[in-house]
Amino acid sequence: MILLRWWKSLNSIEKPFWIFGLFLHVLAFFYCTGYQHGDEHFQILEFAGYKLNLCTYDSLAWEFPAQLRPGLQPCIAFCFGKLSLLLFDNIEPFWISDMLRLLSLILGFISMIAIRKLADSLFENAKQRNLISFFLNFLWFLPFLHARFSSENWSGIFMIYALYFMFHRGTSIQSTGIKSLVLSGICWGLAFESRFQIGIVAMALFVWLVYYQRNNIKYSLPIIAGGCVILLLSIFTDLWLYDTFTFPPLNYFRETLLKSEDMFGISPWYDYIIQSQNWFGFPFGILLIGLCLIAIIKLKKSQFFWLFFSFVFLHSLIGHKEIRFLFPVFYLLPIIIVQLIPENWLNKQLDYYSDALKKGLIVVLFISLGIKSIATSISYASPDLNTFRKLNAISHEKGKITVYCPYDIGYVMAHYYEFRFFRNENISMRFYHNTEQLIAQNPRAKKEYILVWDHFTNWPIEQGASCVYKSISDYQKSYILRASLWNRDEYSIYSFN
Repeated sequence: MILLRWWKSLNSIEKPFWIFGLFLHVLAFFYCTGYQHGDEHFQILEFAGYKLNLCTYDSLAWEFPAQLRPGLQPCIAFCFGKLSLLLFDNIEPFWISDMLRLLSLILGFISMIAIRKLADSLFENAKQRNLISFFLNFLWFLPFLHARFSSENWSGIFMIYALYFMFHRGTSIQSTGIKSLVLSGICWGLAFESRFQIGIVAMALFVWLVYYQRNNIKYSLPIIAGGCVILLLSIFTDLWLYDTFTFPPLNYFRETLLKSEDMFGISPWYDYIIQSQNWFGFPFGILLIGLCLIAIIKLKKSQFFWLFFSFVFLHSLIGHKEIRFLFPVFYLLPIIIVQLIPENWLNKQLDYYSDALKKGLIVVLFISLGIKSIATSISYASPDLNTFRKLNAISHEKGKITVYCPYDIGYVMAHYYEFRFFRNENISMRFYHNTEQLIAQNPRAKKEYILVWDHFTNWPIEQGASCVYKSISDYQKSYILRASLWNRDEYSIYSFN
């Protein structure tokens, strides 16, 4: 009923935008598989797999013995594992992964609705609200991020919920009721338990409230109380995960702040400018960087840009930089972009030629963002999950199989840690560093499979092996608008059968 009332409140211009956005999220469920970064898998699903007896302790990432990871998301994955056992009399890892992706997409789409409802209190001009709906549904990276059951995605989503409960009645926190403030605190707690760095945003917001709104402490107490409820409950999820009382936030900041960053590399302060250009792609990266530079002057009083800038600025001071660290505040970009557009521009009367140019640019924006959005939503984040899905299907048909895998496949698969969550007992993995080692290990008389990363080796082709699976087609490789800026390694499976 709530969603139906919200849908009826939209005007005729906005509704097609939301239908398109929903379509993108449906595509993302079916196609946007895998992880954007290995941590998304190894620090959540492998931890859950350990509790489900799918993995062994010695196969886990180093963050597990260091007790750096919160137990919230592994616990959710574990619950889906138990549900799988109840429904199918077996733990189905791929079903679990699909359900987690679906859950993330639903939460992400609802967060878009929260932003749109927030716009009602932020913008009086209907054209500004139309623009919010447009950018929410046509910014091509949102469905891709929403499809991730990752700490970055969930912290960003719950941050949006927290901001909605704080400001849905107006830009002043004094107009917000106690119940909404408590709910906001609960969402801040969930955002923090998803990714601890979101605490930077919470502290920046507190500074903004004190500096610009002279916030009375009584308005902060309900928020703090709601956050403390989640922190107290997290004690039990952390106890479940590590089988001992521990406080992962303290462990994490002790590890990251008091120890050297050399093991992860140190980048210059401006590296995020370069990374954002590479990640968003041309010309969107340049446009967004330019808008952010303008926003430093134009939006210094906006709480949303204040949070965005504080988060990016403090992360720029840290030596180790990855674009995924900034994902949580990317959800603020639709609001920031619309806030940057002067309201008088939207109401300005233009002459015939200027109006034709304006409409032409709008059509180009629609088409370019629309095609980019569809291309991204039908692109996987990494090919590992689909590759293992194919290997499992082969093992179900053929029985026990041996798969030879190169050590250096992207970030993971074998280079640092082994996949255990998606591997069934019929798949035996052996690893090779180079073609010579592969030849020495692989007597052709056996029914074996060779997994090849990109053009790591041509030996299977030269020996007459048949390709039974490709993670990406030749058409996709040549498609300029596909999401080529992420972990898109090309995997092939060759068979001697």
